[in-house]
Amino acid sequence: MGNAGKKPGEGESESYGDNTTRLVVTQPQGFAVKVDLKGKLELPPNDVYDLLTHPENHKIFQGIESIVERKVLNDKGRVQKVLLVHKARWKLLIFSGTFLTHMHVEQDKGAGTVSFSLAKVGMMKDFAGFWSVQPYTQQALESADTGSSPRSEAPSKQSKPALANSSNPDRQAEGDAATLCRLEQSILPNITPPWPLDRLLKGIAVKQVRGLMDDLRQEVGRIKAGKATLDTAAGRRFKASLEDGESEAATRERGRHFMKFLMHRPEQRIAVVPLRLLDAYPVPVCRELWTPGPRGAAAGIL
Repeated sequence: MGNAGKKPGEGESESYGDNTTRLVVTQPQGFAVKVDLKGKLELPPNDVYDLLTHPENHKIFQGIESIVERKVLNDKGRVQKVLLVHKARWKLLIFSGTFLTHMHVEQDKGAGTVSFSLAKVGMMKDFAGFWSVQPYTQQALESADTGSSPRSEAPSKQSKPALANSSNPDRQAEGDAATLCRLEQSILPNITPPWPLDRLLKGIAVKQVRGLMDDLRQEVGRIKAGKATLDTAAGRRFKASLEDGESEAATRERGRHFMKFLMHRPEQRIAVVPLRLLDAYPVPVCRELWTPGPRGAAAGIL
């Protein structure tokens, strides 16, 4: 009886999920659709937060063509309020184009949240939401399963646990922690499609939010491969680590080839090792690679 007079789907929720992502779609009062997505990112929360607040993050989000204006309105250290104007892409069936969105964005690094709201009506009549990042732990998963959020909204009865805690606590202690990243986004276009075409709007909203999470995951992959798009602390850290590892591996490989060369030229061992090997390769590497054999005692000079 409570749903009498409502269009199908109004006030209800639809849930989708897998081991790394959970998504709930609802239709709250005052908005055409709200999408609440939670996903796992294999990067620590601070590094994910840096991606969300980077001034040039339009380069990793395919739905944003460019940043037209970015103006800091208020800066209190860890909390900033920013006016952001970006050119967003839209696509509907065979049609596509761009539109400007004027947003007020509040960045709270201490809380790990980025909230946004519409600053100027355009193609959207209303648009609001938030990002949040926190360590991917059992406690965070339980909080996500109950539907709690920074806005303390009531949990959805149809929300089902879909995220699995596959993180290893020992790996997290070593700095290889993961992040539970949440994006909640509510939209109301200037022209709301009539029922049953409103399901088309829901489908577009879901695809757009999923795309944002996929874009983040792709950038995380590039960061770990040492090919980050954005200049961030995480990108520099992984690139330096990979370069150090490649340098050490290359040194060891050169040492192996040189020691193999010496093994087949016993008459040159005593003369060549001190003049070339010790100058070209670290002594510890040579010691590790050299195994004294019956052909001589050249290892004694190392």
